[in-house]
Amino acid sequence: MKFLTGSKVCERGHTYNSKAPLPNRCDSGTDGKVRMKEDVTGHRPAALLRHFPRTVFCVSGFFMPKTNCRRSFANFLKGLICKMETTKKLNVRKLALTAVLGAVATVLMFISFSVPIMPSFIKLDLSELPALIASFAFGPVSGMAVCFIKNLVNLPFTTTSGVGELCNFLLGAAFVLPAGLLYQMVKGRRGALVGSFIGAAAMALLSLPINYFVTYPFYAVFMPMEAILGMYKAINPAVENLFQALLWFNVPFTFVKGLLSVAITFAVYKKISPILKGQR
Repeated sequence: MKFLTGSKVCERGHTYNSKAPLPNRCDSGTDGKVRMKEDVTGHRPAALLRHFPRTVFCVSGFFMPKTNCRRSFANFLKGLICKMETTKKLNVRKLALTAVLGAVATVLMFISFSVPIMPSFIKLDLSELPALIASFAFGPVSGMAVCFIKNLVNLPFTTTSGVGELCNFLLGAAFVLPAGLLYQMVKGRRGALVGSFIGAAAMALLSLPINYFVTYPFYAVFMPMEAILGMYKAINPAVENLFQALLWFNVPFTFVKGLLSVAITFAVYKKISPILKGQR
């Protein structure tokens, strides 16, 4: 019996073609057959090839003719380039529309008005509306970016040294983040509605500690706390301290403010969604 030498296998006068598949057994001249461990260099079992992309086989020329290989590889490259270009266009469109919605939110932030049942220094605006729309259309990160843009643009005109803008951003993010996340997990009106209610509730609840520990202590630097509480007592004489004022007035006000944005979003989103997503 002779072993593998070079490109030929010689055994009892038989010569194997070098282009033929390599043998995996040899006749030892005995009654049984003895299996040998062979060198796998140049020998690629089909069982291993199925773990690699077909395009790799095609380029190597193992399974397909060269003409078909070139065509398959060209189609693969064309599809890959097309996917990259589509993703790039979507990202550019997403960034551009997020900026547009941020500009709309900035304008709405300047359009604010007083509510009769609230102290005069508390204003109502609908600047969270574009942020909620962005959160549904492009994801919660875009919604938070809209909140950031509107407060950043409003910063040069602030009368609170940026404290009001910081608190507004935190509350807006607490609103659009859960709404956008839940909508991504549960697509449809139900997911949007539940997510919006959770976001509005989160914004309202978070307004209590933010106002109590950040916003109103800053206001107290310029206006005595007694004067601030006096504005609340003028509406409800039962108010005795700041915590009660925030709990009875600010928390429900913030929740209703969020619900107004939710109601308007549900009224207009279906009409503007194809435009935002480039389907028109």
